[in-house]
Amino acid sequence: MKVIKFSLQMLGKEKKKSLFYIMSCTFSVMVTFLFLNIIYNHHYYGDKQIMAFGDYNSILSVMLSFLVITIVVAMSFYAYNFYLSSQTKEIGIFLLGGSKLSRLFLYLFSQNLFIYLISLVIGMVLGHGVVPLVNLYIAHQMNIDIPVFVYSPIAFFGTIGIMLAILFYLAIVATGFIRRHEIKELIGMKKDMSKKDERMLNLPSVFYIVLFLSPIPAAVLMHNPELTAIFSFVAILGGYKGFCRYVLPPLIQKIQRKALLEHKIGLIASGNFHQGLVQTCASSQIFLIICIFMNTYMITNANNMNTVALIFVAYISLVISVSMGLLYKVLLEVSQRKITFNHLHKLGYTTREICKIIRQEVLCLYGMMALILLVYTGAVYLPYVINGNLEVSFMMQNMGIFLLAIMVTGTISYRTYKKGMMEEIRK
Repeated sequence: MKVIKFSLQMLGKEKKKSLFYIMSCTFSVMVTFLFLNIIYNHHYYGDKQIMAFGDYNSILSVMLSFLVITIVVAMSFYAYNFYLSSQTKEIGIFLLGGSKLSRLFLYLFSQNLFIYLISLVIGMVLGHGVVPLVNLYIAHQMNIDIPVFVYSPIAFFGTIGIMLAILFYLAIVATGFIRRHEIKELIGMKKDMSKKDERMLNLPSVFYIVLFLSPIPAAVLMHNPELTAIFSFVAILGGYKGFCRYVLPPLIQKIQRKALLEHKIGLIASGNFHQGLVQTCASSQIFLIICIFMNTYMITNANNMNTVALIFVAYISLVISVSMGLLYKVLLEVSQRKITFNHLHKLGYTTREICKIIRQEVLCLYGMMALILLVYTGAVYLPYVINGNLEVSFMMQNMGIFLLAIMVTGTISYRTYKKGMMEEIRK
């Protein structure tokens, strides 16, 4: 009981650190409940049973729903990974008392259990509110009669079962992670902000530039969204990472030497921008791939509004989920810079100038993601819009989703970033 009490006390003292993790878990519960209801709502399949796999719409609904649930649950793992990273000092102190493996497991399990109980209650309430709205939207788009307040018992118990499985899994994995590190390493653990060049082949910068830009000519010349999506995935997985790590650094250094040496705001902001871009590379890649994949999926099914309606709901759910993961990663990396900004303030930088540095850094970081998505998805949409195969409103609506997500995530990042730095400076 002492371990449980201690773990909850530590959770209460560090509630700010757990806030985004709780939000991620709550969203996972809500989305899991929503899409399990979609899977087990026979009204979507023309009164057919869920196992009637001969129907295309039922196959799509089940596969897409499972895909969304899997990705959303994976993002909660992602959020916990970074939450655990922020708790290593507290856990290291806990282990100094000579705690056994069972006590460590109980410590982590108690914290997760409390968080998931809160998330289950809030997520289920939100899920019960979202399901009728989704039923109304899909019924309108599909032009079918769907009872608004239809909830599946399987969805209710299935959501609880999935969350319990995640709860045990996270506690076991986290216990194994911590036992692999020395106590002194946990207490002083910090992210390595410098990335070593670990390439097996030292490829020239032009290779990454060509790979990074390859989706544009592919979209213009092929007029095939599926092939363009493949080029985009390759470009993001290989070209984007290489562009951020091996092309941008010398380019930014060149700009700093030629134009920013006398610009004390831009000089710091440009360096922070590149550092943030490298550290959030994996999160950005997931966000970009999800947006491109879902937009391509909607383009290829544009003539079937029944399918588009379900894809659109999945698209919004995934964009929100990966945006939360991206936000959590950005804010975690920001926490490493408090000492740096404190030193800048001591060197004579005013709070106004520090806010400008933060604003320019955040604008560049999220602006680059918005630009990539606008270019990639725009190159896919435009040939179809010009030929009259797609409505402009269809393109604007779907592209507006990820632009809105980037704007909201960027705004929250900026406000939280600025607030954290100002609090550190005033200490």
